[in-house]
This record gives sequence, structure tokens and C-alpha cells, in this order.
Amino acid sequence: MIRQLALIGLLLATTLSACVGATGGPRSASPSPAVPSADPSGSAGSGGSVGGDTPIHGPSLSPIPSGGQPIFPGEPQLLVPHPGNLNLHPVSVVRLDLPPGRHGAVRASWWSGIEPCTALDSVVVRRDRRTIFITVREGTPPDAGNIACIDIAVFKATIVDLGALPRGTYTVRTTAGEAPAVKVIMG
Repeated sequence: MIRQLALIGLLLATTLSACVGATGGPRSASPSPAVPSADPSGSAGSGGSVGGDTPIHGPSLSPIPSGGQPIFPGEPQLLVPHPGNLNLHPVSVVRLDLPPGRHGAVRASWWSGIEPCTALDSVVVRRDRRTIFITVREGTPPDAGNIACIDIAVFKATIVDLGALPRGTYTVRTTAGEAPAVKVIMG
């Protein structure tokens, strides 16, 4: 009897193991290609062959994971506005915070393209009583010409001086983007 129970338990465990292994989803008949190794000469290489049928796999460079929330990998690239760009547009600010060591200022952070294709032009600051609205604007430098830019996101930021404000607490909001508002206390 004990032998029969042990045999039934073993059969049940084997069946259960096979079922769990079968739910892993479809598998490719061919092995995954290897990630290319670094060139010992120190050059960057071509990054793969042109016209090949096998894709090259590597780590994901997406700033927004599958959950849809942006990740903030360290500090953003701090930029200073350079007015005079073409095709101005507001950027979608994802974070507002108070920069350390600065009084009466906020840091606005956003994801955008690389320079010289996309460059910080200006920040518009508008005050309505105790609420301050900021709009970060980017554009294309006039001397950029017809260049091709890679499609990669860069985490950028700029320090926004809020100007001379009377004593009190102010709420700073962005006009474009989903960054939560921050409170600035002027004392």
C-alpha cells in the first residue's frame, strides 16, 4: 500500500512538472543569437551585419518599462537654455523638484531627443497669485541643418529661477506634462 502511494505521488509529481513546463509559452526552434563581443582593438565596430536575418539582442534602452511609468536612472543631464531655436514646442515635464542649495528655484526634468536635433530653448514662468506655472520649451537649433539623429531618449533637466517673490508658500506646476506640483516656501 505504501509502495502504491509513493508510486502515485511520483507519477503525480512528474505529471505536474510536465504541465508547469508546458505553460512556459511558445519556444523558438532556433537558439537565440549571441550578443556581439567587444572588439579587442578598442573600436566600437559596426554593431552587427547589414542585411542579415538574425537580430542582435542586447539590454533594453527604453526609458519607459512595460509598466508605463518612467524610470529615473540617476541624475538628468543639466541644461542651460539657448534661445533662438526653430520649431519651438513645450516638453512634457515628468518631474519637478527643489534643487539642493538653491532658494526660489525648481528643477524641471523631462525626456527628449539628443542634441543638436532637440535643444532647450527657454522656460516661460507665469505667476497667478500663489501658483507659478512653468513651460519648458525646446526646438531645433538653426544651424543643425538636415542631419539624421538616432531615436534615443535622454533624461534632461534645467534649473528654473522663479524670480523675486514676496514671503509665503507657492505652488509650482508645469503647463505640459504630468509632473506633480511642488511647494516653494519663500521666507
